[in-house]
Amino acid sequence: MKKQYTVVLGIASLSALVLAGCASTAPGNTAGESDDSLEMTLITGSGGPYYEALSCGAKKAATELGIELSVQFPPAWDPIESTSLLNAATSTKPDAIVVVPTDQTVLVAPIQQAVDAGITVVTVDQTLDEADAHLVASAVATDNEVAGAEAADVMAELIGGKGTVLVDGAAPGSSAADQRTNGFLERMASEHPQVNVLEVQYSNSDPAKATQIVNAALAANSDLAGVYVVYQDGVIGAGTALRASERGGEIVLVGFDTAPAEVELLEEGLASALIAQQPAVMGYDAVVEAHAALTDGAVQHMKQTPIKVVTKDNLGEADVKTLLSASASSC
Repeated sequence: MKKQYTVVLGIASLSALVLAGCASTAPGNTAGESDDSLEMTLITGSGGPYYEALSCGAKKAATELGIELSVQFPPAWDPIESTSLLNAATSTKPDAIVVVPTDQTVLVAPIQQAVDAGITVVTVDQTLDEADAHLVASAVATDNEVAGAEAADVMAELIGGKGTVLVDGAAPGSSAADQRTNGFLERMASEHPQVNVLEVQYSNSDPAKATQIVNAALAANSDLAGVYVVYQDGVIGAGTALRASERGGEIVLVGFDTAPAEVELLEEGLASALIAQQPAVMGYDAVVEAHAALTDGAVQHMKQTPIKVVTKDNLGEADVKTLLSASASSC
């Protein structure tokens, strides 16, 4: 397959936005301004390469703006753990908290408590439900519904417009996972009606469970043509199943993010396409937006970062190399 998929959301140049050359600032604020008294806390969704890259972007912005930044990594994707860390951060009374809301409902109450305590809150990577979005100064994330629709188009193209497809929706309640799932399903129903999408399965952000789900689908569906996974570790888990299957390399695997293990799946021919996000840029922009909110700067209430479809064919392209490097960075 030699088709060059386009980047959505109007990105002009990925290399201009990745961490190495990140120049995205809120209007009215210049990176390098110092606010020595400002303290912020970043609470990620879990550990791993994706959130390490996001934290690197946040640290870069904090350094440029003279902000003291504390970073908290939950040991696993767990709304209860996120709530505990958020409540603990609120008790220390930082000027701002940047948080990945691991559940768009469960995290509302602790975010409300932080706001009631006079703390500016910015969400990153995930968002709150529309009814609660007013609580935060800014939300920085991928447009996940659009990205899910793009993934559906890619899948349909790669399987020839027909066949049976499995969807792993990660865990219900995650805004990004829900939106990526819904965007995929809606686009398939409206534009690719000959594709049979099985009932959505949920691996609950557990790669071992993702492996089990794919193994079960392979056993139950002789016509399985594709697997769509909405999160990084699930892609790796699906790849484990396909690697052990005689049908590995025949089944089209499309998923999110570009962890090194996922890129290896592309290189092996076990994954067909990855939807690359820009976690480093998200982290950077979230801190910049929080700073703008604290210093009366112009704030974007919703700031969306671009995606790119990465395939084995475009791995060698300069902008893809730059993107992968930033997305896998550690600091």
